[in-house]
Amino acid sequence: MAVEFIVPVLLWLLVVKMLHLAVWPALDRTLGNLSAAAAYPASILLFTLGTWYLGLTGLPIVLAILPFAVAIAYAGSRRFFTRERLRSALTWDLAFLLPFLFMLEVRWINPSISYAEKFMDHAILASIMRAPPSRRSIPGTREGRWTSTTTSATGRGGALGLVSGVPSTVAFNLVLPTVLGLAVVAFYALGHLLLDRYRWLPVVALFLPNLSAIYHILIGDAWFDVLWGGAPGRSRTPSTSTPSSRCSGATCTRTS
Repeated sequence: MAVEFIVPVLLWLLVVKMLHLAVWPALDRTLGNLSAAAAYPASILLFTLGTWYLGLTGLPIVLAILPFAVAIAYAGSRRFFTRERLRSALTWDLAFLLPFLFMLEVRWINPSISYAEKFMDHAILASIMRAPPSRRSIPGTREGRWTSTTTSATGRGGALGLVSGVPSTVAFNLVLPTVLGLAVVAFYALGHLLLDRYRWLPVVALFLPNLSAIYHILIGDAWFDVLWGGAPGRSRTPSTSTPSSRCSGATCTRTS
């Protein structure tokens, strides 16, 4: 049974790594030792932007992978990917992979799409994978209008799923591990940029609980309210969610 999911995960990681390798050479002259780190989030952002506009123009969004393939071929012809350079990037590869696997295990234990807003989140993701982003209505919305942040964030997971051949039900559970991995790489790189020691400290911010949970515990609320009381101004938002879980790319904001 597990083998059925191992192949999609490997294909997903292969696409993420391909995007990373394509953008890395372009950042090397400017960012130097941090270029390999910056290439992880930068490549996903560029890929998302490309798939977004391809979808709007009615072209197959899988075409977005072509510029990245060309970039890798060009960098390879210039002998950019030397053994020493690839070895130097292993730290950032692990900084992405370890939190990815950690969150993947969480999703493996609880992969269901059967409560809270997960029905809506998966409906949007599956809709984008079946018919890429356009100016059409999206299921579950009022008047079919959503902010660009919503559609592009969910579209990122859908586009990766389409290019890697991963079904929507599996892609749904790979989005959060990917976002956590990218966030850890970015925060760890920030630590290298600002700190001489304890460069991992910025990463801790990703795992701090919502202060609202502490507030509900102190005032003696029931555990349901502690877990789901939410932050001020938001109703029924998990109080114990960490910043990493709140940037899953599946949270939607409806326009008025």
